[in-house]
Amino acid sequence: MYNHIVLGGTFDGLHKGHRYILEQAFAQGMHVTIGLTSEAYIRRFKKNQGVSPFSIRYQALTRYLRETGLAMRATIVPLDNTWGPAILGDFDAIVVTRDNFSKAVEINDLRKERGLSRLSFVEVPLVPAEDKKELSSTRIRRGEIDTNGKLIMPDSIRGDLQRPLGKLLTGKAIEEHIRKNHDNVTIAVGDITTETLFSFGVKPTLAIVDLHVERKPYQTLAQHKFPKQYEIVEVASGPGFIAKSAIEAIERWVKGIRNRQRMALVVEGEEDLLTLPAIIHAPIGSVVYYGSPPSTDRPGLVAVEINSRKKKEVAELLKRFD
Repeated sequence: MYNHIVLGGTFDGLHKGHRYILEQAFAQGMHVTIGLTSEAYIRRFKKNQGVSPFSIRYQALTRYLRETGLAMRATIVPLDNTWGPAILGDFDAIVVTRDNFSKAVEINDLRKERGLSRLSFVEVPLVPAEDKKELSSTRIRRGEIDTNGKLIMPDSIRGDLQRPLGKLLTGKAIEEHIRKNHDNVTIAVGDITTETLFSFGVKPTLAIVDLHVERKPYQTLAQHKFPKQYEIVEVASGPGFIAKSAIEAIERWVKGIRNRQRMALVVEGEEDLLTLPAIIHAPIGSVVYYGSPPSTDRPGLVAVEINSRKKKEVAELLKRFD
């Protein structure tokens, strides 16, 4: 363990990635000096870019340190240039990420010129967002993700999701379509959709439920009475975002299709948006069923017959989360 570690950053929004870097610094250092970029630094190097004022970032950082019991082991100093106190202070180590590695090397060179000992590197990996891309304050400010890296549905996409992505089925057409495609791989998104398929004797290969209907409790997992061959997987996703864990579960289900694996994906949050990755990852020739959007004014099911064109269409829609 090091006696004194130094690190620097803007810490705008104090997101999950920031918190992880701080956790790692305090896990390896008895005391940590945090260089917090000043107003002058932001004007010079970041051209403002919507970054919160120093006072707000300082308050958020000190609040975090108090809440985690780390305040007594921390010192926060304004950072006016790219080196800060690291080229002058009596430190043992510096926190290094992929983004600032070259700067840390430069700091060590400057310390050597000043007759100071080189700093050891505490290398910390960057935390990705739920979509496996960069978790950054810039993306948070643009409204793409929240501070935990979860994808946020942009307003521009809401209208598209109010239109059926496939064929709208009502009345007898629902049973006819389900029975016609009973031998295909079927995916049911929604509790009532899942119960509808079961009622016609079709066991969906993948069922995605959240145990709610129109945001109100619908039934428990036990009441769904999934057959024993179903693997029950629980994830947290939505409303308004798609979790990486949910996408990974769908990807894992796809790999098990050849072994006739069935999965019930039980969502804490809301399952609606998982229709999109379900369509993208479902095999060609399969069918995804989900409840008709409220805008149709016609209660029923939407049947999405999976082909390469439909996959491409939905992939383009999903890209707009970025």
